[in-house]
Amino acid sequence: MHVFSFDPATTPLVGREAAVDRLRGLVRATTAGASGCLIVSGEAGIGKSRLLDETARIAGREGIGVIGATATELDRVTPLATLAGALSQCDPPVLDDGMRAELAEHAAFPYRQRELLVGALRDYAAARPVLVALDDIQWADEATAGAVRAMVPALAGLPVGWLLVGRPMTGGTPMYAAVEGLLECGAGHLALDALPDDAVHHLAAQLLGGRPDACIRNFADRAGGNPFLLRELCTSLAEAGRVRVADGVATVGEDALPESFRARTARRLRHLSPPARRLLEAGAVLGRPFQLREAAAMVGTPVPELARAAEEALVQGNLIDTGTALAFRHDLIRQAVYDGLAGPVKQALHYEAGSVLRAAGHPAAETARHLVWGARPGDPEAIAVLRSASDETLRTSPGLSADLLLQMLGLMPAHHPDRPDAVGQAVRRLTLAGRIGESLALGEETLRERMPAAGEAAIRLALIASLRLQGRDRQVFEHARLALATGAVTDRQRAVLLAQQAVAIMFWGLGDGADPARLRAEEFALEAVDIGERTGDHAAMLHGSCARSWALIARGRIGDGVLLAEQAMELGRFADRGQEWFPPHLWLANALTAAERFDEACTVIDAGLREAERHETTWAIPVLRYYRAVLWRTAGRTEEALAEAEAALVAAEELTVFIVADALLVTLALLELQRGDLPAARVHLARARRYVDRGVITAIEDMRIAAALLQAAEGDPHAALKTAEPVYDAFPKRLWTLAYDPWLGPELVRIALRAGAPDRAAAAATASRRLADLNPQLRTAEAAALHAEGLLGGDHKLLLAAVDAYRGAPRRLALAAALQDAAAVEPDRAQAIGLWDEALQIYTDADLPRLAAPVLSALRALGVRRRSPRANSRPTEGWEAITPAELRVVRLVAEGRTNRDIAQQLHLSPHTVDAHLRHAFAKLGVSNRIALTRVAAEHLPPGA
Repeated sequence: MHVFSFDPATTPLVGREAAVDRLRGLVRATTAGASGCLIVSGEAGIGKSRLLDETARIAGREGIGVIGATATELDRVTPLATLAGALSQCDPPVLDDGMRAELAEHAAFPYRQRELLVGALRDYAAARPVLVALDDIQWADEATAGAVRAMVPALAGLPVGWLLVGRPMTGGTPMYAAVEGLLECGAGHLALDALPDDAVHHLAAQLLGGRPDACIRNFADRAGGNPFLLRELCTSLAEAGRVRVADGVATVGEDALPESFRARTARRLRHLSPPARRLLEAGAVLGRPFQLREAAAMVGTPVPELARAAEEALVQGNLIDTGTALAFRHDLIRQAVYDGLAGPVKQALHYEAGSVLRAAGHPAAETARHLVWGARPGDPEAIAVLRSASDETLRTSPGLSADLLLQMLGLMPAHHPDRPDAVGQAVRRLTLAGRIGESLALGEETLRERMPAAGEAAIRLALIASLRLQGRDRQVFEHARLALATGAVTDRQRAVLLAQQAVAIMFWGLGDGADPARLRAEEFALEAVDIGERTGDHAAMLHGSCARSWALIARGRIGDGVLLAEQAMELGRFADRGQEWFPPHLWLANALTAAERFDEACTVIDAGLREAERHETTWAIPVLRYYRAVLWRTAGRTEEALAEAEAALVAAEELTVFIVADALLVTLALLELQRGDLPAARVHLARARRYVDRGVITAIEDMRIAAALLQAAEGDPHAALKTAEPVYDAFPKRLWTLAYDPWLGPELVRIALRAGAPDRAAAAATASRRLADLNPQLRTAEAAALHAEGLLGGDHKLLLAAVDAYRGAPRRLALAAALQDAAAVEPDRAQAIGLWDEALQIYTDADLPRLAAPVLSALRALGVRRRSPRANSRPTEGWEAITPAELRVVRLVAEGRTNRDIAQQLHLSPHTVDAHLRHAFAKLGVSNRIALTRVAAEHLPPGA
């Protein structure tokens, strides 16, 4: 990375009026305090950087601070090289020394780095609007790519504009996925095409000092509308003295055929001194801005002698001085110099570059790139260098680590004894980098080769880890079965594989046929525990206990599931952790949530997040956040659940932990259904189905329930019954859905009755009663059973009993539903009005006017008019628009707390705190914490 300056370019800006208008619009939006992102793409030399310079000047005139940097090809080997470099070298810097040290401390946690960067840039933009302009983004490192992808939406609504400039990219570059994601979220795209003929001729006129004649126009057209190549062509003609300008017309002789760009570059090199040529050749091989001493060491020339050569290259216009290094004036020049080198010369220079950089302590990935250039298959030194570089970069750049390992596999012979293990590592690293298709293709393709049984087992274990994180449970089960069949697994691996089979069966979903293996989940889990007890392997016992905990909860035995999960937590103190399995906190939090021990579940999740960071198991972060969203939804904290689920979904998609992506979307759909927002629920379910179509089936059962509830709410109980049919079929043996949401039992009874299916209604009521009998300590389970039975038999007394039971339980919306059902059959008018009023109050307190509407209609039918909650609903702007959840965050901001402090105090994720802050900023019309604190001081009572 090097910081670019915004001096006027030598090439006039011609034919880009429409592009400049779009860029000016981005600047104006940023000036007005709105955010925006524009991605500019085009081939090398097409004028992207020239437009960036023009935009920077426009921004400067508007009083906008410009933070800019140009990525280089080797930025990819240094995490955050591009973005952190830009934020550190602007004036004043966004990142001070302390912030840079904190970024380095969290190198293994991209999401944590992004939180720091978002906070720093938000505070920086409080002083004045800012435009972040990054050039040559096709070379940006993967940490920069991920950070930009997250920061653009995170800073939405603030005076921070983004201008991302680069060449067209393919899926193999880190920035590709980031750009695709930004475009999906509404970023603008400006594709720079070749200049039209009239603009080409106009530019030629400005460069040559006269209107081009037909011959020059013909030459100019050969530049293909590329401004850089056109300038080089015109310069070539002018330097040769072949251009004549008379009466405002530029002419050349008929025989003045211009050279090709590469030929001209070669000719100019021939006119340089030998030291200057060697300097350019060394710089071309290094592939980035370089230090004079690096080039001197590569070519064996004393630095003073090469310094004179550098002056010569600068005068000739081949190099520029960036202030800290030497760089080629344009990458096309560097590429032409590099392409002109003979193969043996390239190989020798690359080897020298690698040796020099390694001696100077440069990153292993950069030195490996040079040391293995031209390496032949089987080269042991190249294989060792690549493996070392891959291991070194894994913690901070899994994509780069995977690329280095793939390069190593390309050199490794097919029957190399370490190949299966290397393939397994590559599968895992590709998965961590989000390159799932490549991960699976590599593993499956390698399995078709002949190899020892131990090698096959190792690769299948790696594939299982990849598939599990994607929620592809059928394939997890099959690979586990085949790995066990090899007979070449250790006792611990056998326990892990059995536990994986058990969990895969649990998540497999319903409606896929009567596979007898489904009935064996607990059997597999017990066998895993037995292996651990027999061998004294705590990890094996941990895996089996966790899987068995879920199997018991699925059967409705919540108390037993909690006990096993607590045992697993204790075992976790002694068992080592690996990427093949989740931390036990996940299982215990899940069980405690089902047991309605919400405070304990929250504490466990917080501890799990801290431990996941300590052990650098980043994939567990979105999974734990998913369970926190489920916890808040189950506890009735709708606002927190929505914010947490949205933040967790962003984290899951950024980290490609798709195992919870569909589940989070279903959670969002259920929350919107609770709020009565059917269109929003429909959108979330449609997105979740797209994950299912890709093979992610973790939440298929919950998805069926959510879809059925949506269909019922839309007035189609028959469709709802058909959608939920597999759930009814599984009752009463499988109670998974009711274990976490007992109120679903009465809803399934209601759907079946409305669809004219009393047998299905009876099955749902029986399942609810079984759950209550198995868990007498759960008030909600007993209330839901009474509710379901009351609906099934139209029993007024049972419905009133359900109301009484719900009043002692934490599910307020379930109580409201029972109140409505009891009121609907209450013969006493006064009693009925009281029940309706109580339900109305619950919906009013929860700010759910849509759910209150049928209650108001029922009261009107009884001759009673109540004010609609909508009339008293919260406005969309101003202090009164702040929700209770947002107010809790605003109070702490006004006290000077950081987002992390607030997150810890309120048991929220920093992403959720950030979401609440963004909403508060938008409602109050402010763009920073200082202004927010000022507004809060005006409205909050002293000491509040």
